[in-house]
Amino acid sequence: ALLFFGCVQDPFPPPELRTGVVAWVQAKLDLDFAGQAVALIQVEQAVEQWREAGEDRPLQRDETWSHVLRQALRETSSGLPVPEAVAAVGFRSIPEGEGPHPLVLVMHSHLDEDLAFLPATFAVAGVSWPPIQHKNSGELLADALTAMARTGRLDRNRVVLLGVGKIASLGAQEAFLKVPGRYSAVAFTPLESRTLVPFQKEGWRNLTPAPALGFFSSPEIAAEFLLTAKPRRPFPRQLSLVLSQPEAAAPGWWVQPVRFDPGRPGGMPARLSVTADSIANSIRIQAHHVDEVNLFLNDQLMNLDRPIQLIRNGVSTRFFAVRNVRTLLERWATDLDDRALMPAQILAVDLPSLNP
Repeated sequence: ALLFFGCVQDPFPPPELRTGVVAWVQAKLDLDFAGQAVALIQVEQAVEQWREAGEDRPLQRDETWSHVLRQALRETSSGLPVPEAVAAVGFRSIPEGEGPHPLVLVMHSHLDEDLAFLPATFAVAGVSWPPIQHKNSGELLADALTAMARTGRLDRNRVVLLGVGKIASLGAQEAFLKVPGRYSAVAFTPLESRTLVPFQKEGWRNLTPAPALGFFSSPEIAAEFLLTAKPRRPFPRQLSLVLSQPEAAAPGWWVQPVRFDPGRPGGMPARLSVTADSIANSIRIQAHHVDEVNLFLNDQLMNLDRPIQLIRNGVSTRFFAVRNVRTLLERWATDLDDRALMPAQILAVDLPSLNP
C-alpha cells in the first residue's frame, strides 16, 4: 500500500488484470472457448496478485472492475457492434471522450424527423417502430442498447427511454415492462399515449422499484424531464413484478425468473415479490405461477461471507453463495452492464407452489 498524507491508499490492481480481461473479452467475441479458459486463468492469477499486494476484497471493488471492463470493450473488436445490433439503430451519436455518458434510447414512429431536441451531453440511439423487419419491441431495444454498450462509453445507471408518437410509445412501454431494471426513467409523448392495454396498466401499477415516469405533450418537454432523472438503483432490496407475458420477461435486476407454472390459466399473470434484508442476511420470495428463479448476488445485497437464508413462499433454506471471477465476467457479458456486477449466484432456486 502507498502512503499519502498519512493515509493508506488501496493497492492498485496489477496490469495483468487489464490484459487478462481484454484477452477474455476478445476470446468471448470470437467464440474461442480455449482462449476464454486461458484468459480466465490469467485474470484469476491477477486477482490473487492483487490480494497478495494488500487488497483483501478484490471482487468487491466494483468501480475498479467497471473501469477495467469498459476499457476492455474499447480495446477489443467488440467495440464494434454486432451486425444485428447495428441494424437495430437507425440513428446513433455519442459525445467525445471515454465517458461514461448517459444514454437516451428513442423509439420513434418517424425517425427521420429532427432529434436536435435531445441533449448533446447524452449518447443517443434511435430505433423506428414499427420496424421493417419482424421483431418485438423488447428485442429491438435490447439490440440498440447492445450496440451502444459495446462502445465501452456508457453510464448504465443513466439509461433513459423515450417513446415518440402514439404507436412507438406503446411499443416502448411494452419493451420497458419486459426489462424494467435497465432504465432510470421513461417518458412518452403525446399525452394520448397514456392509453395502455390492460396488462400493461397492471404492470405499471405493481412495479417496484418504479422509475421516473411521465407522459408529455411534446418531445422537447419529455427530454427536459429525462435530463433531471435520478440514476438507476441497480441493486434494489425490494422487487415487485407482474409478468403478463412471463415467458418473454427478463426483468434486468438480480432476480431472474426462469421457469413458470405450466398450468397457469391463459392470460393470468405471474407475480413475484422479493425482499433482501442485509441485516438478517435473508432473501424472502413470494411468487404466484413462478416455479424457479436464479439469484445473482454481490456484497451490496448480502454478506457473502455468511450463509444466506432463503424464505421461498414460506419455506426456509440456507445457502452459501461463493464469489468467483468466472461468475462476475459471465454475468457482465450477458448485457455488458458494468454498473450491476455480480460475482456470486444461486441457480435454479425452486419455489414451492402457492397456486390454487
